[in-house]
Amino acid sequence: MSLTGALFLWSMILASVAAFAWSILTWNRAAGTGWWAILRRMGRQLAVTALVVLTLGAGLNRQYDWYANWSDLGSAFSNSVPTPDVQVAGAVPSAAAAGHLAVGAETVTGNQAGGVLDSAASLGLRADPGPQGQYKTFTVPGPISGHSGPVTIWFPTGYGSQAQARHRFPVIEAFHGIPGSPLQLTSKYVNIGATLSDQVAAGHLRDAIVVLPDYTPQGIDTECVNGTGTGPRMEDWLTKDIPEWVDTHIRTDRDRGSWATLGFSGGAWCAAMSAMLHPETYAAGVSLDGYFQPTFERPYLPFRTGSAEAQRYDMVRLARTAPPRIALWILTSKTDALSYDTTRQLLTDAKAPLSITAVVLPTGGHRTSLWRPFLPQTMQWLGSNLAGFAPLP
Repeated sequence: MSLTGALFLWSMILASVAAFAWSILTWNRAAGTGWWAILRRMGRQLAVTALVVLTLGAGLNRQYDWYANWSDLGSAFSNSVPTPDVQVAGAVPSAAAAGHLAVGAETVTGNQAGGVLDSAASLGLRADPGPQGQYKTFTVPGPISGHSGPVTIWFPTGYGSQAQARHRFPVIEAFHGIPGSPLQLTSKYVNIGATLSDQVAAGHLRDAIVVLPDYTPQGIDTECVNGTGTGPRMEDWLTKDIPEWVDTHIRTDRDRGSWATLGFSGGAWCAAMSAMLHPETYAAGVSLDGYFQPTFERPYLPFRTGSAEAQRYDMVRLARTAPPRIALWILTSKTDALSYDTTRQLLTDAKAPLSITAVVLPTGGHRTSLWRPFLPQTMQWLGSNLAGFAPLP
């Protein structure tokens, strides 16, 4: 019986209803005084409650595909990760992610021209953020998109130091999943900033800024695309307005080799789409359990199926017909119903100058605990293949 199948779910529903009916019909038998009678009644209530909770869990698992099968559920209790198969396609990652401009720690361009430097104080940052940096939320306007929204930014510890007052930092634009918010990536369990700090300390990459936009205004899953009609032009906000605002207000390096995207689940789609459609801005994208064609949730349908907009947002089609010069690092599982099919198609169709490095697990569902252990590996990959993220001497 499949863990995500309808038969298992209906079996759980019927078991819950039967347990409830049994508890009501036999309640008089459990009546009485004394500890044994009390324990009998407690046991019946606990049994019914447990079945209802398990039924709800089965329904949610069927909807969100957290655990793909029984062995996947068992691996979660043993805290084990299946051995992956690494597949590559297209160009060499470092060649696909090469930048256009000189990258250096002392480069002064953009918002640093003329020696005008920002400061931690001007951004409202703490003077002593501690060893793992700090998060700060800003409201970023959208002169191009017409959208304005919150963006949480992680600053490394050294950002406010006098020693790095003229240092320009690479940027990771990171996207949360659906449903969710940037809190998913800033939470204690994931804490992308702390993870990056650890990898910098280990010498795998240099300090970077992490930009975490909220692309779900009023809880709408925009899939990060430009909506038609009254829909928000989210792609423009994420890939044009935000990079421009960040470059204007924060000491960042605008060379494409210093900008990458990263996300998981729905955010992984956003990361891949943003990088593939805007290789002039981003040199690489990291997709953790993502997909490569948008999946909208009613009632938000920003364009018609088969329309020109729908074709533009088909990344499998783009990889086949006009592959962009970027590098992608992808994590997926053969039993992940949401991510594997389009990832498999992408690997089949991709060719240079696009580069794909795919870590394919033999089994696994669609959950944070599965991709979280691979987050350090993605940062090591950025440090090895993007000049702007390469560790400093």
